[in-house]
Amino acid sequence: MNEWTSRRAWIIVGVACLVGRFGGLGANALPEARDVALLATGASSPTAVTWSFNAGKEFPGADGAIRLEADGPLVLEYDFSGGGNYVAAIASLETPLPVQSLAFRVRKPWEATLTVRVVDNTGQTHQKSVLAESADWLAMECRLSGWVGPHWGGADDGEIHQPIRQIALLIERSGLVQNAGAVRFDAIALRPMEPGATVRSPFMEPTYRVTDFTDRRSFQTRGACELSPGLARVDFSQTDQAAIGGSIALLGQPQELELIVEGGHPGNQIEIQLGSHFQRFSRTLDKQDGGVNRFIMPAPPEGWDFGGGQSDGDVRLPLRWVGLTFHKGDGPSTLTAFRLYALRCKTRIPSAEPVTMVAQMGLTGIRWETEKKVRRVWAFCEARNLQSEPIRGLLTMRLLDWDGDELRREERDWILPGLALPARQFYGISIPPNLNFAEATFEFNAEKIETARAVGTFTLPLAEAGAGTLEPDSPWGMGVYLYRYPNTPEGLEQMDHAAAMAQAAGVKWSREEFSWAGTEPARGQFNFEFYDQVVDTAHRHGISVYGLLAYWSRWTEPYTEQGIEDFCAWARVVVRRYKDRIKHWEVYNEPNIFFWKGPRELYPVLLKKCYAAIKEEDPDAQVLGISTAGIDLQFIRQCLDAGAPFDVLTIHPYRQRLVEESFMSELQDVAERVGGRPVWITEMGWSTQMDGVSERDQATLLARTYLAAVASGASQNISWYNFRSDGTDPYYNEHNFGVLRRDLTPKPAYRALATVCRTLDSGAPMRRADFKSPVYAVQMDDALALWTPQEGVSVTCRITEGKPTARNLMGDRISLRLDGDEFTLILKAQAPVFIQGGKIEAVSQKQDTPPTRTETIRF
Repeated sequence: MNEWTSRRAWIIVGVACLVGRFGGLGANALPEARDVALLATGASSPTAVTWSFNAGKEFPGADGAIRLEADGPLVLEYDFSGGGNYVAAIASLETPLPVQSLAFRVRKPWEATLTVRVVDNTGQTHQKSVLAESADWLAMECRLSGWVGPHWGGADDGEIHQPIRQIALLIERSGLVQNAGAVRFDAIALRPMEPGATVRSPFMEPTYRVTDFTDRRSFQTRGACELSPGLARVDFSQTDQAAIGGSIALLGQPQELELIVEGGHPGNQIEIQLGSHFQRFSRTLDKQDGGVNRFIMPAPPEGWDFGGGQSDGDVRLPLRWVGLTFHKGDGPSTLTAFRLYALRCKTRIPSAEPVTMVAQMGLTGIRWETEKKVRRVWAFCEARNLQSEPIRGLLTMRLLDWDGDELRREERDWILPGLALPARQFYGISIPPNLNFAEATFEFNAEKIETARAVGTFTLPLAEAGAGTLEPDSPWGMGVYLYRYPNTPEGLEQMDHAAAMAQAAGVKWSREEFSWAGTEPARGQFNFEFYDQVVDTAHRHGISVYGLLAYWSRWTEPYTEQGIEDFCAWARVVVRRYKDRIKHWEVYNEPNIFFWKGPRELYPVLLKKCYAAIKEEDPDAQVLGISTAGIDLQFIRQCLDAGAPFDVLTIHPYRQRLVEESFMSELQDVAERVGGRPVWITEMGWSTQMDGVSERDQATLLARTYLAAVASGASQNISWYNFRSDGTDPYYNEHNFGVLRRDLTPKPAYRALATVCRTLDSGAPMRRADFKSPVYAVQMDDALALWTPQEGVSVTCRITEGKPTARNLMGDRISLRLDGDEFTLILKAQAPVFIQGGKIEAVSQKQDTPPTRTETIRF
């Protein structure tokens, strides 16, 4: 019995004849086309299907076709030379069918994103994408239960209403290296629902307790407010309002909130605040009456005030509770107590995915075991079951090293209580002392639910202090953001510790924001004491600063001619003060999106006038300008057409995934568009929140990004966003961009940063031409980085001078097995290798056929 055979009936899409090129979802077949049969095992009659090609006509420019190869696969050809976003092969069912899942085998370009669309019985279209970076044949199964993704038309409620009318397989243009090519599909099968089975709702709406406000460590207070477990005391004789704050993610898709509060005085009011990605919502509740009050409210946006951020009408998940503000209102000016019983949330989650898990690892110490020195670490897994009833299942923990080799496996029975009550498992683990990295993966399996997964990592801190000398020619930067530390003795101590960790990693540049509101809170009243410490701390640790001149002071008139004059006058004062220490100034941050709330055509005016002001104060200063979120060619063109001067273009080319050829091409293109001026990447990164990239992948993405940027020849400086994570909420992306966690313990990306910056620490970067695609090679002095995005690539090199050594991205030593003066490296996909201490040349390289993946990718 093979992968595609089951005891249950499968409906096989047998391709009898295919339709030529024409567009339109649900378009009629050409007259000469014949039906493609769908046959269910044991069925007495066939169900007909018609295949058609769709060029994505809502995004004009794409071309292509579908055809049948002699050996059976369905071929979807694409050509995006003229534009477009996608092409699709569409199967329209003559008789709609109740379907559990769609299964198929696919072979595609390794970097290609595949998308599945289904049209349900109401005419609603549902879409789901999957990225599997492999060029081999892959087995996939797209499940129709618990579908979470874009939807439109028909009922437009996000639920799949059986039976299914139409299925489409799409190839997306985004990320493709080549504009033209083909994708092959085989063994396409629809898995029907069991005969007589009722259609179970794909979603459930449980209610769970978000917090009972008893964990004092999770909250901060503002104003005349004291907080003890479950009790807030506000002195309204000193203030009209006070607040408590924090960040607690609301799981799933929140539908309704309930806040249970007792106390206060008649006339007092409570305001609740929620946040999402660069959005904030607030809602003022009914007045307190002194008793127990239950405030029930729908989730945003209905009935909520929008408090800032991206205001496009879409609420971005996950929502987070971020605060309660207590208002005196009509109440008395006296000490007032509010008993906070609970915040509860009714949420919507896929029925088959009631369990969410998070994991962590940390260092315990060093000890001897059976005459061997080992490093003791701990691993921790926490699960929450949102069902009302407990779930019994099996938890499997696997401990892996950087190469993916298994060091330990352990299975435990585990009962998860319901109602999202936390359940925890702890492990004491020994790892070899020569390893700089370990990863604990957790899988929880139980009947009738999807597997829940979590991963924790341990990364050994760096032992060496690193060089504390300024090296402004280095391309290696990082958003260390020393200005974000509090101006307190403890905050300044943390600032110095963070700068020391950046020094140890080889960081030579940091982007530091100079706040207009913070340095000139009133016209003509300046205070630079804190920023003096920021700059001094950076320089003491060998880190050059480029200053970001940003945002507006409270006393000016933003986005007006007068406001621009005031901004430039302030910039003059800043540049004058620091011109002996800072030679690079960036004018504003991401003015092409919501950070700039005025007319877009005003930014070039600001840049032009600020450029002149900076140059008058310091003719040697370099002005960094435009600073776009993404690579916004239209906005860059707008600034160029307006005659806005700048010395360096700054960009923030965030993306969902990294394809080296496309990334380098984009950098080269934008450098050409600005007349060959330097291009600095002042922000770029990936977050490791629960549905983000893994910490392992963040490490490889950082290294590949840094190396590809300098290999392009177009980018002279790159900084990651950011050094230290902004918070501890594992579900919120803005809290998880850092290469250090909030407590300053390292993620594997910190080691990756150090390996790149400390190995390639001198000389000008050069892309080596003797290594051919899909192998990339960057040389700096006697150090070489080699990597490939694809599996199964080996390179043979000849040593021409010295005795080179090799290390992986975590800094672990790799043995070079010499055959005379040659050695062969087998490169793992997306995992750079670093060679130092000698000179080598490429002899040959080979791309072997990787092992066929036998597991099915389910999405």
